[in-house]
Amino acid sequence: MLNAIDYQLCSDEARQQANEAQLAPVLLKRQQLNLAALAQVDEALAEKIKQHLAVAFAPFVTRKKYINVMHVSRARALYPVVPPEYVARQVADFCRHALCIDKRQDYSQITPQRENAQNVRDIFPGIEQRYVSLDVTPGEALVVLGCGLGHHLLALAQSSQWQSIVIVEPQFDLLKASMISGPWHTFLHYCQFHHIDLTIIAGHEGSDNLPQLQQWLIDQPAQSFHVFRHYQYPLFCRIEMDLALGRVHWQKLTSLASRDSKQDRYYEFSFSLNHYLDVTRAPCNSGYFDANCRAFRQFLPEIADSFASYQAKRWVLFQSGETSWNVIDIEQGNSLFLDDAEQESLEYLRHYGKHPRLDALDARNGARKSSPYLHYDYSDKLKALVQELPQESFQQLPRKLPSFLMYGCALGYQLQALVNDHEVDNLIIYEPNSDYFYASLILIDWQRILTSLDERQANLYLNIGDNGENMVDDILTRLSYSGIHILSYTFFYVSYYQSEFDQHIRQTREHFKILLNISEYYDHAFYNLTHTRESFAQNRPYLRTQRDHRFQQELAQIPVFIVGNGPSLDGAVEALREYQDRAIIISCGTSLKALYQYGIRPDFHAEVEQTRSTYHWICQVPDKQWLKQIDLLTVNGVHPDVSDLFRQTLLCFKRGEAATLAHLLANSEGSSYQDILYSYPTVSNCAVAYTLALGFKQIYLFGVDLGFKDPRYHHSQQSAYFKEQDGSEIYDYAQHGVGLRVPGNFDDYVFTKYEFRYSAEIIEKTLAEYVGVDCYNTSDGSLIQGTTPLRLDQLLILNEPLDKAHFRQQLLATAYDTQTNQIATCLNDWFSDSQFDSYIDSLLDILEQPCASWQAVLAQLTQQMAVLGSAASNYHSLFFVLMRGSMNSCLTYLTRLAFSGEDQQLCMHRYEQGKVIWQDYLRAIRQHYTVHQGSFDQTPGLDF
Repeated sequence: MLNAIDYQLCSDEARQQANEAQLAPVLLKRQQLNLAALAQVDEALAEKIKQHLAVAFAPFVTRKKYINVMHVSRARALYPVVPPEYVARQVADFCRHALCIDKRQDYSQITPQRENAQNVRDIFPGIEQRYVSLDVTPGEALVVLGCGLGHHLLALAQSSQWQSIVIVEPQFDLLKASMISGPWHTFLHYCQFHHIDLTIIAGHEGSDNLPQLQQWLIDQPAQSFHVFRHYQYPLFCRIEMDLALGRVHWQKLTSLASRDSKQDRYYEFSFSLNHYLDVTRAPCNSGYFDANCRAFRQFLPEIADSFASYQAKRWVLFQSGETSWNVIDIEQGNSLFLDDAEQESLEYLRHYGKHPRLDALDARNGARKSSPYLHYDYSDKLKALVQELPQESFQQLPRKLPSFLMYGCALGYQLQALVNDHEVDNLIIYEPNSDYFYASLILIDWQRILTSLDERQANLYLNIGDNGENMVDDILTRLSYSGIHILSYTFFYVSYYQSEFDQHIRQTREHFKILLNISEYYDHAFYNLTHTRESFAQNRPYLRTQRDHRFQQELAQIPVFIVGNGPSLDGAVEALREYQDRAIIISCGTSLKALYQYGIRPDFHAEVEQTRSTYHWICQVPDKQWLKQIDLLTVNGVHPDVSDLFRQTLLCFKRGEAATLAHLLANSEGSSYQDILYSYPTVSNCAVAYTLALGFKQIYLFGVDLGFKDPRYHHSQQSAYFKEQDGSEIYDYAQHGVGLRVPGNFDDYVFTKYEFRYSAEIIEKTLAEYVGVDCYNTSDGSLIQGTTPLRLDQLLILNEPLDKAHFRQQLLATAYDTQTNQIATCLNDWFSDSQFDSYIDSLLDILEQPCASWQAVLAQLTQQMAVLGSAASNYHSLFFVLMRGSMNSCLTYLTRLAFSGEDQQLCMHRYEQGKVIWQDYLRAIRQHYTVHQGSFDQTPGLDF
């Protein structure tokens, strides 16, 4: 993590700018000098570099006043803070132990040994014979893999009497950056004076470099060549390791093109194997391992069972110094840390301790339709208090840490220091690499860590081998008892960079912010119950789990068009019109009006919202008889007035919602009804999940863009988002935040917002759960993994026209329970919630106690969660299903206020302010629950 940009830059922004201003004239002069020198050798290349606009990499000044360059999208630097120091060591390593390949010799293959706690020479037996001193084998031809900032070029040229040098630099951005930092002028002059033939292969990604490089080697009259690898890059690592281990012949380098070369920290400086060849053997203190296994057998026995006889798969523990240890990738030849793993781990932890990462609660005032919900009224007041908090609240990591989330355990040194120096109540650790964790069992005292946490009655959540793909669900499950509000005071720490893991980390942070906004709060849960009860009373059909097998087979062959309201819907109208008789058309949300305008009547309409505002949106279609020819596909909780607009409402339970939980408690046959999980966050998600649950397997997406090329055109122009008179927006949709760039279905990228990106990921999860589904995406928006991009001019539906009236009759008769009114009676008989008021009173009694310390706040939050836990075990009470969302939300804000800085007294004042709002909210809930039993939601629509 010492390559992380936050570690490299000066924390004082003014000083950082001053350093950059001080170096700017020097760098400009150096660039001009270098380009002029290069122009004398290769005028075309010099001009190309001069005209090139860098995109992927950007030079910057480190806090030590050295030039470095960073990978922009990753925010990772190519070098440590002082690049010349490390480059000089790398060149010195090369002079002592240079990889030399005799072109006349066939090398035997070296098989890496996977035993831990070894010297590099033991892991790769005989490797020292491939890396020889330049004093012993003078150089003839030199292959330089990576130009970087060019600090090594002159020193390499001077290291031996080279006849020819080839420099391979895949990234043209770096070649340009080297002009402001490297000694190109002197290097080129030296090559000319000493008659060194110089070749530069630049701007070719990956294996595209191999044909030129192989031809260069063939053309060289030299009997041998040396290889210098400058930084981590998949192809470079493969070339060095395969040549060094005898896995490839130098004349067959192009065969590397077909081999897997994935690497996480490419374009980052690293030492080669030669850096560790002089390390003398020393015994490793393996006494920790047995003691650690005993400790894990006591506290987490499944981990002890997994690692008792474990053997490293790819990353092997080795001795990197006289007293230091590291792990090395036996495939790529890179170590996890540059030098001393312990020193580097503790160094970044010290840096983090001065700049702790506490993710701010998403308390922005986003665009929201007006609503009578109590939750919005009171949560907005709490949100306002959070928004008033200063941006930089912590100058150091507090000793008391209610929650700490560590992404990557690595070798564990930083974990050991964290537990020794801080009191952590909830410690969550994800380590995707089992080899790293195994090494930590040998290197650090896990027994002490586990015992210390146990004595403090802290919770440890340790996940080994998970790349973070299920991180959101896993963390929510693990925090279900203590409450997700603790996430608002969770410090996030990343121990090392891993590309796939980093992506999941970013997604997890975004998802938690989204979940705070789409969770089922009190009002939503209350009306979810009343609306669902009404659907039972009206005898609405509900989807069953057991259905006619023959009809299911028929469904699998029928094409389904799911029509969203994305901007590409306008271009799909003719295709929809052409094939409307051959496919089942399901409109989603606001696409209904657009289809009406285009004269296309869907067979089904999908909705997921339960507020009455949906009724107003649908009523933008002026023809009520037209609506009555359409069936509504939706989940329980839909507003009764919305159901009344359509011919028939076909319902499915939405997993996890208040009425679904209540139904499962009250109805002994509740499991005989189908439910769907992935019906959020957009109505398109509901339509996809519902369609798959029904049994359809031929799915086509139209207008499910979940992104847009122009943020001004975010939905179909014929939808209710735009005025019919002039086509202008009804309201500024950009208020939702539309600046994210994601891969496009047909383009390199499109713009989107967090909710839409989340929606695409949920569709991907949904599709992954079903076998044999073909989902074609004709939408011109975000790429959705698991779907096949299909342009409209390639669309071809070959089946015969459908008898849709017959289809509807069969569907209703074979898949739905049409006698559901008895369930309303079950619910009424089961729940006699006389205890609702007493639970509210218990919370208010707890909140009456003033808090003078952080410890008291934590105790008060825990007591409130205990009340919720008690209600959860009372199966005849609705308190839990009604209150869980509001409690988690409000306690999240209260936690954020209580731990908003280093001044405990000031934090207590902020907490007490928030607590008054929470108390008022609880009293308002009690009043609402008493007065509005059986009422329906009255959320108004937009003023059209």
